[in-house]
Amino acid sequence: MRTLTLRQPATGARGEPGAGAVTAVAGAVALLVVTALAALLLAAAAAQAVTLPGDVLWQKTTVRSGSTGFVELARGPRGVVYAVGARDYTTGGKACECIVLAKYNASGRLLWQRSLAGGAIPTGSEGSGIAVDAAGNATVIGYKSTKTHGGDIVVARYSPGGKLLWTRTYNGAADDTDQAFDVALDRGGNALVAGETATAVHGSDLLLLKYAARTGRRVWKYTYNNAAANLDEGANAVVVDRKGASYVTGWSAGTGNIDGAVPVIKVSAAGKALWKQRLQIGHWGNAGRIALDSAGSVVVGGDCIGPGDDRDLFAVKLRPASGTQVWAAPAMLASWAYDQTLNDMVVGIGHDDIYLVGGSLGPVPMGVIAAYKSTGAELWHTFYTPDNYVSGSLAWTAVARDAHDDLFVAGRDESPSNSTFEVGKADWDGTWPLWQTRIQGSLSGNTIPMDMLWTSGSTGGVYACGVLTKAGHDYAYIAKLKP
Repeated sequence: MRTLTLRQPATGARGEPGAGAVTAVAGAVALLVVTALAALLLAAAAAQAVTLPGDVLWQKTTVRSGSTGFVELARGPRGVVYAVGARDYTTGGKACECIVLAKYNASGRLLWQRSLAGGAIPTGSEGSGIAVDAAGNATVIGYKSTKTHGGDIVVARYSPGGKLLWTRTYNGAADDTDQAFDVALDRGGNALVAGETATAVHGSDLLLLKYAARTGRRVWKYTYNNAAANLDEGANAVVVDRKGASYVTGWSAGTGNIDGAVPVIKVSAAGKALWKQRLQIGHWGNAGRIALDSAGSVVVGGDCIGPGDDRDLFAVKLRPASGTQVWAAPAMLASWAYDQTLNDMVVGIGHDDIYLVGGSLGPVPMGVIAAYKSTGAELWHTFYTPDNYVSGSLAWTAVARDAHDDLFVAGRDESPSNSTFEVGKADWDGTWPLWQTRIQGSLSGNTIPMDMLWTSGSTGGVYACGVLTKAGHDYAYIAKLKP
């Protein structure tokens, strides 16, 4: 390294440099230092482009897909992200779909991609959920059509390197359509799969299956039917506590098929029902999400038909030991008087606040976010109009939160002139938007976000996945944005 040395001039001799000369030398040195620093900064800027919150860091359209694309994301160890959904393939000259699982690193490199269980033509198969354990083993659920009956549930596990460890299918006793909608893992990595199973004498029953982590052996099966109505039941969501007990929720028809209640059931690690609740929230209640807060309380979110036959969002909190209701908070946003549908829910980590996102119908369909305190009191709510206010439509379909409980939401913004994959950020106190990003799809396409995920750390970011339509084709799509 070249070194500049400033020497102290001698004094008292004839022709000695004065104070002005010293100042000039010092100024020259300062100029050299500033110039060198500027060069370093320019080189750094050239090496790495400056990005702003909301910028797309990378995006991938890995495979042609049906209208669902990637439907769910899961984080793995060391910053990797998994995405599950459906992809197109051709066999015998005929088009079909199969379940697809992809694994990406934080920089967007596709580490591996696997396809599974192509069903009977023409409907095929598609993935519906994923859960990843601490070691990076991925459990995937989905649906597989058959030639002899409607379809079977598919459950499969992959190693961190993408090796298929085991795969199982479930066909109920009625030999008809069975579907899985959610999966959760207990602390041992065993898979709890929630959905519905067809019956021979009445509609469908709520279904919960448990599979062993190592072998894929089905450990037990639990079903629920409201005998008073003897009609349709099903599970949309499941969560597991630290002791291995499962909490499952969904929908349940009422007596005479007039009113529908929200079932919430706690099932022990051994497969026995510890308590059952049928929550009558408005009419035709349907729970889409379930979570546990920091105290272990059970939080359920959904929508129901409320006063005036409008559909409203709701949240309910239950005691984990007994299932008794702590509070219920319908988002009766009567001043808007338009139907609202829940699409996703997340519970914060700061104060256990609850955030619901969905869509609100009306002359202009809008995205809605509603926030509640852990006590059930409303914090705030906001409606967001689409880009084309006159004839457009918007619905938030997914939500994620960061370590500060700021929210990331994604939805489809559609108008006669565009079809947009839209992502935005809201502050925890309801300030909206902090930033917004629109990713353009094709007109009249199936472009729609399906899930979101936030990861922390120096390589972290916010991920969104779904389907993106380009040039008439649907692609499984994933993007990482700067939070």
